[in-house]
Amino acid sequence: MNLDQPSRWLLQRFLRRSKPAVMTLSVVLALLVAAADYVTGVEVSVSVFYVAPIFMATWYVGDAAGFPMSCLCVAASLVVDRFLQVHEYENSATPWWNAAVLLAFFVILNVMLLRLQAAMARAQSLAMTDSLTGTANRRAFLERSALELARARRYGAPFTLCFLDLDDFKSINDSAGHLAGDRLLVRVGEALRAQVRASDLVARMGGDEFLVLFPETGADAARAALHKIQNSLRSLGETGASHLRCSIGAVTFLIPPPSIEEMLRLVDVEMYEVKREGKDGLRHRVYDAEQRAAAAGDDESLPSRWRA
Repeated sequence: MNLDQPSRWLLQRFLRRSKPAVMTLSVVLALLVAAADYVTGVEVSVSVFYVAPIFMATWYVGDAAGFPMSCLCVAASLVVDRFLQVHEYENSATPWWNAAVLLAFFVILNVMLLRLQAAMARAQSLAMTDSLTGTANRRAFLERSALELARARRYGAPFTLCFLDLDDFKSINDSAGHLAGDRLLVRVGEALRAQVRASDLVARMGGDEFLVLFPETGADAARAALHKIQNSLRSLGETGASHLRCSIGAVTFLIPPPSIEEMLRLVDVEMYEVKREGKDGLRHRVYDAEQRAAAAGDDESLPSRWRA
């Protein structure tokens, strides 16, 4: 089955959040392996298949589930081998030794899975994070936008996108140096993240351009959030970066746009309207069915600086 990206994300999210369901499925799978072990008898070993329930428990629930699941699988194997099959060992300690070896193997497997998961999480975080500001990067924004767009199409929830560009940022670099400009970008990223919810996404698209995605946010809530951001950045300028000004364009999508490219184009238009009107301002519009019809004849090309 070939799942698209939003479907894969929803499946992973379900598996990670529905821990009781994953544990139940893992236990059932372990018992099925034990039943198969009993049916196949002593001539055919299926112990390797205990790896499947252990993997599910460790990967999707954590070490608090993986190690007990390992013990359960070893116990099931021991019960099948020692009590349900007609098989005599020369040394009565042999089945217990075999169980200990199997448990050691499963414990090592758990440790390797947990380390692999941690390494993958670190790599994914680095791949999705802007190295300077610590905000999300362009790739993370595009992936999250695709998910938000898919959710809006399915459930009809509104969302808002904000595009923020620092005014005359080049003059700050020229007068104070690039290191001072970098420090300012870091402070802007911190200020933006301090003003949004945990469910919102702050991303740096490059240079001095930032995007803020507000899921499930209508026009009234968006206006309040945008003014908080504007006031926070103006206060930031007053406390140190005296030349810090920004142009903010935002669009609240009551209905989903046809594509991410169109979504970016619309906020880009609003931001540049602020630039044309003298900079250091805020424009916010609502995108609905009427606006979509009006925008259908516009140039739908993505701004060149945002193209891959």
